[in-house]
Amino acid sequence: MFRTLKGVIKLEIKGSGYEKLINDMNESSIPCFNVSIKSEKLYIEIYKKYFSKIENICKHHNLEINILSRKGAIFKILKYSKRYGVAIGILLFLTVSFFLSNIVLKIDINGNDNVTDEEIVDFLKRNNIDYWSFIPEIDMDNTGRKLYIEFDEISWATVRNSGGILIVDVREGTDKPDMVPINQKCNIISDKNAQIIKIKVYSGTPAVSEGDGIARGDVIISGIVTDKFGKSQAVRAEGEITARYTEEVCFYQPLESVSLIECGKIENKSLSLWGKNLYEKNNIPEDKMIKIVSRTNDFSIFSIKLPIEISTDTYYLYEYKEMTDTPISAEEKCIEKIKDYEEIFYSDKIIYNKEVIKENDSKGVKIRVIYTIDSKIGVKQNIIV
Repeated sequence: MFRTLKGVIKLEIKGSGYEKLINDMNESSIPCFNVSIKSEKLYIEIYKKYFSKIENICKHHNLEINILSRKGAIFKILKYSKRYGVAIGILLFLTVSFFLSNIVLKIDINGNDNVTDEEIVDFLKRNNIDYWSFIPEIDMDNTGRKLYIEFDEISWATVRNSGGILIVDVREGTDKPDMVPINQKCNIISDKNAQIIKIKVYSGTPAVSEGDGIARGDVIISGIVTDKFGKSQAVRAEGEITARYTEEVCFYQPLESVSLIECGKIENKSLSLWGKNLYEKNNIPEDKMIKIVSRTNDFSIFSIKLPIEISTDTYYLYEYKEMTDTPISAEEKCIEKIKDYEEIFYSDKIIYNKEVIKENDSKGVKIRVIYTIDSKIGVKQNIIV
């Protein structure tokens, strides 16, 4: 059996001088067995690995050598190695291609100008998306929404892939177009009860001066201009007006309230092939309010979608909970609300002054804030001629 595993070759050797062949084999420590001589021909069996040495010795002594048979598993392996090697090579190629098609090898970012590539890549890293990330595990839709929320400059974003390339397409916001057509004659009127701080007139006639008080609807820059000859004509009023005005906002936090709070989340994954579920996990509690966010990720190879899908259902669990605050903690929550309000509505304005008035009672905390704001004002109003 050992010989069979190593591979045995049976040889037929013709010519004179067998003794020299046997001597050279002994000197080279080449084992042989089943040696016989018939009709002036030498028959021997050797291990496969010594065949090349014996072949060289026979050439040296002008002996003719023929292979009569080969025995052993090694020859069967060699026989089919080329055939299996092609199949194994193709399988290996497809496996590597499949792997490389489903991991992030490159990140392409399109449409950005004010937001840099580095900022977007850093955002992706903070959301566990980087080179070599497994593409079917990336929530493309949710990542696009988060990207839109993260950067004020971005008005639209989407994330997709083409093979191993992760593609981030963004559209940055532009200023809202003027609602009055460019060739329309108009005034600029006030949209606030305010005091004029600064006024620049590019076209039209100023109707107020710095320091003047104005009411909502008053004309600030008139679209009617009069030349030195007393002739009047309508134009499109253009200018910048900065004014100071007040706004009052109330914030309230009850001492006792019932809130719907998130108490956990569960991910349910399923694997499907040609639309048929191969694996599905269900462990969703029935005593909770649930918000479901679903996504499906495809596998691909050479950018060709495969009929294999991983579906992920994320169940966000909610429950109603009675909340009790002390006057101090309620006031802290009001202050947080004030900070959020200012960040949303006054980030592009100057808060000139802020008067805070606390009005606590037995049921909660109320804070009135009177803001004095410096900001640009004015809207266009058509002139009908």
